[in-house]
Amino acid sequence: MTTTNSNSASHKDWLNAIAARGMVLGYVEMAGLDLVDDPQKQGYFEVFKDDFPSVGEYLIGEISEGWKLVQPLLIRYEKDEDGCYIFSDDIFLVYGQGNTTQEAKEDYIISLIEYYEIIAKKAPYSNTATQQLLGKLQSYLRKIGE
Repeated sequence: MTTTNSNSASHKDWLNAIAARGMVLGYVEMAGLDLVDDPQKQGYFEVFKDDFPSVGEYLIGEISEGWKLVQPLLIRYEKDEDGCYIFSDDIFLVYGQGNTTQEAKEDYIISLIEYYEIIAKKAPYSNTATQQLLGKLQSYLRKIGE
């Protein structure tokens, strides 16, 4: 549960500010917010993770040794019926899984880098679609120093 002060800005402004800083962002607009009707917590609202089918986080900057995301990439995470966490994106359709959110995030990053390396090796000998996919990957993910 995340609690934040809502006196100074609307909920939408607050969500946009969170997204701009690359912090965890729940899909609040889809599910709505639960307003707290407690006099001791006046001016605050709460976002309950259980209210959302998935939660998202923007990744940017160095994500692994030697690799960086040069623009924000939204990854979603959710808990499956077995209790494992799944991280995935809607752009490259890559996923990672783990017993904790940290394990799932690390697995996702490894999978994304491996996917990049596979496409980069095949692109020079492949069709235009594969070359375009590599271009799309490169618009997000780069080796540091390139």
